[in-house]
Amino acid sequence: MANGGGIENSYSVSTLDEFEREARAALQRKGPNYIVAKVEAAGKRMSTDMDGKEGKYRFVRYIERTEGIKIIGTAAK
Repeated sequence: MANGGGIENSYSVSTLDEFEREARAALQRKGPNYIVAKVEAAGKRMSTDMDGKEGKYRFVRYIERTEGIKIIGTAAK
């Protein structure tokens, strides 16, 4: 769907190794990237009050912290 919408860098992964490879590559490319991770549900589901936007920002902050990079910047003052 992303590819059909004009996002050239769209990938589908089903293993952790594939995800790591594509995520690292995406951080090096310019333009939008779209990675679909096909995973199996495991364990108990947690109920949460978190919406999609909050989940996105938590994920981005995790990547920024673990990889020592800045993905989403702050507005210039």
